[in-house]
Amino acid sequence: QREGIEIAKQQGKYHGRKPNQYDEALLLEVMIGLSNNTMKVSDAAKRVGVTRATVYNLCRRHGIQI
Repeated sequence: QREGIEIAKQQGKYHGRKPNQYDEALLLEVMIGLSNNTMKVSDAAKRVGVTRATVYNLCRRHGIQI
């Protein structure tokens, strides 16, 4: 299987999984709440509809310390 993926990458046919798209306004609101310590991570996860681990990953990706 790995060989097949490598061949597909060389041919430009394999690009991997596309990243999920989130509502930018909601994500911004949640990130502000997390950075101000006015929102818990679990509440943010429920609001966006993702797991807590995803919230931590998104915060790390956007450079927000919690």
